[in-house]
Amino acid sequence: MTRQHQPISLEVKAGSAILLHKRTWHGAGPNQSPRIRWSFDLRFQPPGFNTGRDCFPGFLARSVAEPDSVLSNAETWAALWSNARFDIANGKRQAAFNNRWQRYRDDPLCA
Repeated sequence: MTRQHQPISLEVKAGSAILLHKRTWHGAGPNQSPRIRWSFDLRFQPPGFNTGRDCFPGFLARSVAEPDSVLSNAETWAALWSNARFDIANGKRQAAFNNRWQRYRDDPLCA
């Protein structure tokens, strides 16, 4: 694969947040600390659009048209994710992502 740009490092303090555009190539080097490194991938998606991550649960955060469909209970959200993780780990659900993951899986900039 030909890379048009060279990678640059972006160091942030613990507890910081980085916001990226959907077309920003990004990745992380190896975790060289003895602690777990956390990463959260939060995405805004218009209702009804495919996320490309059907193995993970989505939810409606707000809706004027369908206010009764909004998920506002953190325990319910946590249970949805816990169930999805359990199903993936036990082979009940296929953890397939959009084709970008397969196509660029060996590129260190593809997270």
